[in-house]
Amino acid sequence: DDTVDVLIVDDSLIELDLTNFLLREHFKVASASSGAEALALIAKHKPAVVLLDVNMPEMNGYETCRKIREHDKLMKVIFISANDTTAEILDGYDAGGNDYIVKPYAPDILLSKLNQAIHRRKILEQTSHNAKELAMEAMTSMGELGTIITFLRSCFSVGNLDILASLTISFLSRFNLSVCIQFRTQYNQKNYATQSPITPIEEELLNRTAKMGSRFAERGSRMFINYQHASLIVKNMPTADDLKMGRLRDNLAILMEAIDEKLSLLALEEETQVALNYI
Repeated sequence: DDTVDVLIVDDSLIELDLTNFLLREHFKVASASSGAEALALIAKHKPAVVLLDVNMPEMNGYETCRKIREHDKLMKVIFISANDTTAEILDGYDAGGNDYIVKPYAPDILLSKLNQAIHRRKILEQTSHNAKELAMEAMTSMGELGTIITFLRSCFSVGNLDILASLTISFLSRFNLSVCIQFRTQYNQKNYATQSPITPIEEELLNRTAKMGSRFAERGSRMFINYQHASLIVKNMPTADDLKMGRLRDNLAILMEAIDEKLSLLALEEETQVALNYI
């Protein structure tokens, strides 16, 4: 692992050695004697904190910090300088620094500030990671919601059970789900499966699902869903992914409720047609 806790940057080799000696018992440390060398080491070691001398030739500490901020907003930068004027400290703040230590300093002050900076960096990284996860989750959910809306629009234009089943299985395949499903009206009962033809044991399980007293049941990676006119068995629910499982439960509930409503309409149309034929 090339990562380090603290990168010390100082053009004075004496100061560099002294600070290195002070910190190496407490942190994983790397050192650089110029701004350019520091930038190269930052790319390689990705330190949590950069302990940065202000007064350096060619590229001073403020210029170095600005270069760091072009690529990394989370890295903690602590300036060390003998200059303690408000203007100098403001320059450090404007350059993107997180803290400013005036020389000479007490070793325990430096150690305390470094520990605090590393802790804050970890919190920021976790917060950033969680925010990205939530953003991805939101985008995924919005994408799934759009797919469901498209399905619902298509569902209500369907005129028979076979087309509705084909549409349902095609939709669920987009979620990589393997399913078998039963549709029931007063005059029809049909079973379908992702892998046709449906097997006898799947038919038996669908018949038993149709008699369930509850809407939902789960056993391992299998989910059983039952409505008045439709029963669904999902054979490969992603049990290792709680977030995905939660989304799928919600989506499947919306799906099955819509299908059940559509089957109610088809059942009514069947009854009307039978009545007309009888007349």
